[in-house]
Amino acid sequence: MTRLRIPGGFDEVPAGEYEVLYVSPAAGVLQIAPTSISVGQKDKPAWRSLQRHAGVRIECVYCREWFGVDEIPLDEVRGWRCSPCRVSA
Repeated sequence: MTRLRIPGGFDEVPAGEYEVLYVSPAAGVLQIAPTSISVGQKDKPAWRSLQRHAGVRIECVYCREWFGVDEIPLDEVRGWRCSPCRVSA
């Protein structure tokens, strides 16, 4: 499961760690929730907004290290791997 860490000061969702539940490249949004079993309305922030917000991080699904999201295309977010992990896979 891919996770995002969103710092404070982002207007669309509260600060915290979120699991990526769904990615919609055509709409430019992703669906996130504090946990995959969260009930109720899920947040659907625009990926471009997250990329422009300083401090947003994505967790590599293999090594579990955190990285900036600036250069990551939305269609690669779910199941994202860092460069070293992609090479060794």
